[in-house]
Amino acid sequence: MRWDVSITPLLWEEACLSYDSTLGFPDISGFRCGVCYEFPIFNILDRRVLNLYEVPLINMDGTIIAYEKMGFTEKALEKFIYFKNMCKKYNGVYTLLWHNLYATSSNEVNFLENIILS
Repeated sequence: MRWDVSITPLLWEEACLSYDSTLGFPDISGFRCGVCYEFPIFNILDRRVLNLYEVPLINMDGTIIAYEKMGFTEKALEKFIYFKNMCKKYNGVYTLLWHNLYATSSNEVNFLENIILS
């Protein structure tokens, strides 16, 4: 949430992390990085490829449910599944961020299960 292109990737690499998956839109669904594949992160300061990969975030629960005001509706489910299917179509990785605050009722858990099992 506090990604700073000038320092965060270096801290991640120094901590021996192998990937990051935070690059996504908080308020709109979609492909912020333009792809659904992992790619090496480039350090813009010393102009080198890091030993760190980005696995782009495709969807976040709160984006569709709250920001886009769809709630736990069939339309929202269709939107999650649309992005998941787009990733499948291009043999990419569907990365979904799901917070535990959206898993407090059986309806919410069933909704998530429908996304996962689709």
